[in-house]
Amino acid sequence: MPIQPEIDSNTVRAQRIAADWHGGQWTALYSLCSTGTVWSGEHRARLIAEIDHCQTELPDEDSEMENLIWLAAWVKHARLEVP
Repeated sequence: MPIQPEIDSNTVRAQRIAADWHGGQWTALYSLCSTGTVWSGEHRARLIAEIDHCQTELPDEDSEMENLIWLAAWVKHARLEVP
């Protein structure tokens, strides 16, 4: 049986938030929830833009805003995984 790499809890949290907010199969957040990976600087920029758009959909006091702010910070500091 192949050994699976260990996935840290922050990556799992990022994937769960991205799954809740992605706009469809071809979006940056969808790829993040599928892979748990930020692929490039361009991908990072697309993720941040998509998260920013999601934030505009919420009133400031919404509890989901905290999750989106956390996800944006995680994306900004995630290590790039070049395929």
